[in-house]
Amino acid sequence: MSGSNQSGEWLTQSVKIKQDSSSQDHKFLSVTLSINPFSAVVTLILPSALIMLADLVSFALPVQGGERNNLKVTLVLSFTMFLIILNDHLSSGTSCSPLLHYHFCFCLVSLVLSMVTSMVLTRLTSDDSILPCKCSKIIKTQNANLGQRKADADVIATTTTDLASEAASSKKIAQYFEHMDQKEQA
Repeated sequence: MSGSNQSGEWLTQSVKIKQDSSSQDHKFLSVTLSINPFSAVVTLILPSALIMLADLVSFALPVQGGERNNLKVTLVLSFTMFLIILNDHLSSGTSCSPLLHYHFCFCLVSLVLSMVTSMVLTRLTSDDSILPCKCSKIIKTQNANLGQRKADADVIATTTTDLASEAASSKKIAQYFEHMDQKEQA
């Protein structure tokens, strides 16, 4: 049956019988098949589009706590498993690669870049640095020490200023009392 409305995934377009020119005993069947486009959309493109949509929506999750990163890693792993399962079913080794290969490659690269971006943003919000843990701890300690030194210098300057203002206030009070004593004696 050629060109019939079959309910399966593949449609038979044509069937031709070819005979080998070198041997009269061999005959070959040439079958032209086409895939049902609705089936390809539902089984291949829709799941990948939903995973990409979940990745975009995951940016609404808070950066703190790591829920966003966990979800993004799960999405990358689930998409990778999806591709591993489809690897047996997708045609490969032909001279023209199907557009689905490019679509899945684009989706996987986008998911990985989104995951890396989310991890960098999490690192920036938690430590204000992209540097590895050991380096950032050393820099944080140095910054904390520098900040403590600045705070100590501010306290000393404030104390010196306070002492100077207290001495000036004491002199004014002493002069006031001396002035009052002079008025009483006069």
